[in-house]
Amino acid sequence: MSEGRGCSFKTANVTKDDWVIELGEVVVVVLVVVVVVVVVVVVVVVVVVVVVVVVVVASLLVIIEVA
Repeated sequence: MSEGRGCSFKTANVTKDDWVIELGEVVVVVLVVVVVVVVVVVVVVVVVVVVVVVVVVASLLVIIEVA
């Protein structure tokens, strides 16, 4: 059984290399997508935090002015 597997790996060497190339491309694409998603999430989180901080500060200023 193990010898058969070894032979199949040897005969499928070219297709294995092609698979490695295709997998490499897929990995690159996945990494790019992940990086883009992470960047978008970080930007959204930063925007939300900034908006919340601005609203809180504005409301505090209004409260201070009213008081």
